[in-house]
Amino acid sequence: MKKFSLFALAAAAMLFAACSSEKDVADNSPQQNVFEENGVGYFKVNINLPTVPTTRATTWLEDSQLDDGDNATLKEYNVKTAMLLIFTGPNEEDATLAQVKTLTSAQALHAPANGQVTTTGDYVVQLTASTTDNYYALAVLNYEGVIEPGSEVDKVTVNGATQKKIKLSDLYVAIAANADGSTKFVDADGNIFMMNALLSDVRGGKNDPTAAPASHVLVELDKSFIYETQAQASAAEAKPAADIYVERGVAKVTVNDAMSLGQTALKRHDGTTLAAVEFLGWYLTTTNKSSYIAHKKPAEAWNLTSFADVSTSDAYRFVGNTPVDAEFSTATAGYRVYWAEDPNYADDLDAAGKAAAFYTTAPASLSATAIGNTHPQYCYENTFDVAHQSYQYTTSAIVKVKLNGGAEFFTIGADRKTLYTEGDIETIIKNNLIALSDFNTWADLTAPKGLTTTLTADKLTVNWSTTDAGAVTINDITIDKTITKSGADVTVSSIDTDESYSLLSTIQAQVSNIKRYKGGETYYAIRIQHFGDALTPWNDGEYYSTNKPAESTIDAIYPDAGATASEHRQAANYLGRYGVVRNNWYDITLKDVLKIGAATPDELNVTDHPDDNLEDAYIKTRINVLSWAKRPQSWDLK
Repeated sequence: MKKFSLFALAAAAMLFAACSSEKDVADNSPQQNVFEENGVGYFKVNINLPTVPTTRATTWLEDSQLDDGDNATLKEYNVKTAMLLIFTGPNEEDATLAQVKTLTSAQALHAPANGQVTTTGDYVVQLTASTTDNYYALAVLNYEGVIEPGSEVDKVTVNGATQKKIKLSDLYVAIAANADGSTKFVDADGNIFMMNALLSDVRGGKNDPTAAPASHVLVELDKSFIYETQAQASAAEAKPAADIYVERGVAKVTVNDAMSLGQTALKRHDGTTLAAVEFLGWYLTTTNKSSYIAHKKPAEAWNLTSFADVSTSDAYRFVGNTPVDAEFSTATAGYRVYWAEDPNYADDLDAAGKAAAFYTTAPASLSATAIGNTHPQYCYENTFDVAHQSYQYTTSAIVKVKLNGGAEFFTIGADRKTLYTEGDIETIIKNNLIALSDFNTWADLTAPKGLTTTLTADKLTVNWSTTDAGAVTINDITIDKTITKSGADVTVSSIDTDESYSLLSTIQAQVSNIKRYKGGETYYAIRIQHFGDALTPWNDGEYYSTNKPAESTIDAIYPDAGATASEHRQAANYLGRYGVVRNNWYDITLKDVLKIGAATPDELNVTDHPDDNLEDAYIKTRINVLSWAKRPQSWDLK
């Protein structure tokens, strides 16, 4: 499999139109003053599509982390529409839009030596916005419905609103998902919205990038390579005024199946072994309903590290260690940024707020074939600070599997390793009932419902709900007429108005922890890790408390920075452990099933539990994260 860089396409493209001139086209020396003199010029820009041929390394954020996927997903590199936005101003922050130029096909595609680029295409664009200020370029690909050309040369329609002379800051605006929950960054044909990547001007990895390194989204044009004629700019020896590297606006998730029954095999109540685990399908939940159009710089410091000895690993995780143009002759374009701020990054959301911010509804059906690298799902990026690193905010893959050969089974309470049959459960209910002293007293003394002999399980009939998956409901319990003084069946029913109703309620409470697994189907939630264990390690029991907390909380699991380093790691060391970021591919490999999961997906909708907890895992997975890059993960289902 080929490996591709974080920037799914390094896209580039530009050319500024010119007045016609009959200068010798062979003269391709830099024309530094031609644009100021004539007010028109042309220049060349590169489109770069990334690839990396190496395998995944044990370290992080290097070329070896990048992967393009299978041939079936090469549509992820399609460019249906492209345009170049030219900004002018003294600096990136203050530059305003001066010219919009739609682009057509590239001149020539070729494979450069750069390990982070698959294909480079040169565009020549006509520049007519004369200024003595700097020029900055923003390439936008597959832009329909997101950013579109306006009616005038300096206008664009951003998220449905037409604006004039916008700044980069105007692209830090949230764009909502489609009504069906799909992202607007992927069109009906699978073309993915892309624009300039956020790049740090300072290297990370083993190098401290400082708390707030300089960075850029816009690419400054080198005025030395603005030519007087289109022919000069188009010549093979003409140097580009800029290399633009783009990234996809969405995160990508795939699931692969390598499931077994795990290191500790599940068992039936009678001691017999189970059939193999069968994968039935999966879907994403808690996906963001909105995303910033541009990659927004995270607010936290960029030089956080979980490692005491930073010299031994790529500890500075927020910035990459290899420049995107390491093998190009042009100046270094920058280093990838591996974190982002989304529109609800630090919001405290109640139930209504969560519903407004995230999609959590399960699809009507899950395809048994929707697995593997050729069946990706895409979503807006979803990130959060450590204070919000909990189930209710984390994008997760819900996986549906079949156990017990598809035959229904039951579990009881905290025991998620033993499968019970309907007969097992009925016997347990009966035994619980006859062991209940209040029930025996009622049955033995209340005329005419007294008993002629000792109550035994074989004299009881339990009418209970076995229709739906989930909790078991007892409708009524009948004592056989052969041992009643009245000679008639005596029923403890939920519709009775006497004391038998409270007795039934007592029994119902005793069996409320019994779960029915219809069709042998069970569900697991796999919370998607971003930096994960490699760069943000956490271990079970790593909490700040004298005693193990009775209830897992964010403060206990990810303690704040107030305590001393000898007591626990600072909360900042866990930032980015979970989440999904644009242009990153999270590939989840399902491995060992350690415990039986939820009977229904609704049971997985936990609202206030931290992503790392004090419980054993249910499923073992491996999550690799590459910057389309791919980030696989593996979990044990338990």
